Amino acid sequence: MVLCGCRREREKALSGQDKTQAVEQAARLLGRDDPESRRALSSLWDVAFDEGRLAALDELQDRFCVCMK
Repeated sequence: MVLCGCRREREKALSGQDKTQAVEQAARLLGRDDPESRRALSSLWDVAFDEGRLAALDELQDRFCVCMK
């Protein structure tokens, strides 16, 4: 599946906004609102986002293949 450039940019912008808010909230809830903690939480977000996106694409591909049989 290939996304057009404009959709990819919109997705990145939304992801960036969500990421910033989630990292800030998590840091506050953990009582660790320092730069190192924010970097660690930001890294966790990136991994979770990428893995979730790949899982969603795999699911779509699996469903598409079943429908084509």
